[in-house]
Amino acid sequence: IDDGSPDLETSIELILRLKEFGFKKIITTPHIYKELYPNTAEIILQGRAMALVMYDLDGTLLDTANEITRAVNLTLLDFDCRGVDEVDVRRWIGHGTGWLMQQAWVAASGNKNVSWDDVMDRFIFHYQATAGTSSIPFPKVIETLEKVKAIGL
Repeated sequence: IDDGSPDLETSIELILRLKEFGFKKIITTPHIYKELYPNTAEIILQGRAMALVMYDLDGTLLDTANEITRAVNLTLLDFDCRGVDEVDVRRWIGHGTGWLMQQAWVAASGNKNVSWDDVMDRFIFHYQATAGTSSIPFPKVIETLEKVKAIGL
């Protein structure tokens, strides 16, 4: 699970929450772990290590920080908190949505008596509503994908 999961228990919790949202299939992309997946450059270049190439759109191919900032700020507004700047959200991206919202909550002086599950439920609601509304490809992404396609990957 590429969402900043720190351990197996959290990964299982994330999977169960996705199931609650109606997801029926999850495709995971393990990172290189030399003891289990000895993916050297030679193995990868020979094509023996992969039968499929997948890309993470959110934050890898597409700049979605504007949408994430909107979802964060709509969530904060739901709880009568002030918004945060996109510059800050960009710094917080990459550690998982829970950590991102925790940073925003602290910065916005969020009420400590609010249920964290309620905060995250609202964030997910707003993120689903804003995803794909203003994202743009990072520089050189289109050209890179065209080259990857041209070599048959």
